[in-house]
Amino acid sequence: MKKKFLLVVMFIVAVASFPFSVQAADYDQRFSEVYGTGSYLSSGNARSPIRDATGADVWARVNSKTNQPRSSGTNPHQGTDLQAAQGTQIYPILPGKVVSVNHDVSSQNGYVILNHDINNDGTYDGYYVRYLHIDPNGNATTGVKVGDEFDIDESFGVVDSYKSYPPHLHFHRTNSSGTITYKLYGFYRWVSTWNLGSHLDFLSGDAITSDNKLYISAYACTDNSTNVYDVTKIELYYKKGASGTWTKSTTEFSLEFPSLHRWSIDLKAATSASKGDTIYYYLVAYRANDPTFSGSYKTAFWPQYYEHPSAPLSASYANTIARSYTIK
Repeated sequence: MKKKFLLVVMFIVAVASFPFSVQAADYDQRFSEVYGTGSYLSSGNARSPIRDATGADVWARVNSKTNQPRSSGTNPHQGTDLQAAQGTQIYPILPGKVVSVNHDVSSQNGYVILNHDINNDGTYDGYYVRYLHIDPNGNATTGVKVGDEFDIDESFGVVDSYKSYPPHLHFHRTNSSGTITYKLYGFYRWVSTWNLGSHLDFLSGDAITSDNKLYISAYACTDNSTNVYDVTKIELYYKKGASGTWTKSTTEFSLEFPSLHRWSIDLKAATSASKGDTIYYYLVAYRANDPTFSGSYKTAFWPQYYEHPSAPLSASYANTIARSYTIK
């Protein structure tokens, strides 16, 4: 499995920063988020983990998104499910080095975690992706092992057979130990089939314009024939200044671009803030009912952080995830 540097385009690592510090004992860290609208890559996309017979990318149907409320299993979902038949070959989305592997497929939980090289310079950059519900090549003795390197055209396993649920690929960005879930959005900002990456995450694509308008994409993907369902509403919670009081805005987001499931809100008007004021805010989106979803837990938060929060968040939790913005 010699690594072959086939990519020509050189990428610049997008630096991500977190505006908070959290102790693992204090908060559920299974969700965390890298902020920003841009790609993790300077141009282009990561490859799809599924390919056709010619080696071309297959932008498979998404049946459940990261951070999406659901009726069973982890709720919200801690990853993205791609439709794929048993035995489908799985490939790295970028050149990668194995940091963790599970060959035990007795419960359909075989997986490989790869540390990816996102700019093709031969250095693994700490962008980890977990590929789950697969049967890694070989076995624990002779098969895929920690330290193995895979180029983008080298398969490291196949979609596992039915044991607990229909065969599919679950993948998500994580950390080296697989204990935190990040968005996949930033890997696929130019894939139109996946709605510029938004098909992979329940809430994605935050952007604020010069006139204080915040945009975000929000919708569910399901395994029925309709597949895509918009959320019923998105609420804004905010406070003015670091010492302010958390308040629910009486203004809700508007679905401004239905074809992109793109919602917007005027942060200045919605918070009654003045130019120069710094506000702190978080969002709550509510999943619509559809034939695949009957759960009572319908909320998802942005920035994504907790597995099972209730709206509104306590001041402590809100302060932990809030994003700041200075009104123009």
